[in-house]
Amino acid sequence: MDTAKKHRQLNLFDVLFVLLILIFVIVAYMLSHGGISRQETITRNYLLELADLPDGMQDSVSIGCQVEDNVKNYELGIVTAIEIIPSTGSVLDEETRTIQQAVKPDQFTLLLTIQVDTVETEDTIDTVSGYPLRVGRFVSCTAGSLTASGYILAVDREGAAN
Repeated sequence: MDTAKKHRQLNLFDVLFVLLILIFVIVAYMLSHGGISRQETITRNYLLELADLPDGMQDSVSIGCQVEDNVKNYELGIVTAIEIIPSTGSVLDEETRTIQQAVKPDQFTLLLTIQVDTVETEDTIDTVSGYPLRVGRFVSCTAGSLTASGYILAVDREGAAN
């Protein structure tokens, strides 16, 4: 009688068992080394400039107004401070025939300080609703009864953890 060695073949249950053990080891490793973590929300302020608005619109926004994105309806936060400054622009001086910076009549610029809950990753700061906050980003939004567009001028790098 031939005493050849029996070779055991892998079946489906053996493969699943090995895969489950590998998955368990990988998850345990990631949890112990911080690879999987719960994202912490941080309350931040950012500055939004809405420029060249017509006179009379300054009463359309008030402190406590909700700000929303007009494109995908992201929640952008709540207005905590408002600064109204005159709009300036390039104007032709008729006497000297030069272009100079001057105040534009009947126009103003709103600087809105907005508070929002954010989530921070290694390279981005996003609102909890998913809108990326980046300096220089063009924003089309509604604040109170005002619909306007402008740019994010500053994002607070330090925030209060929730």
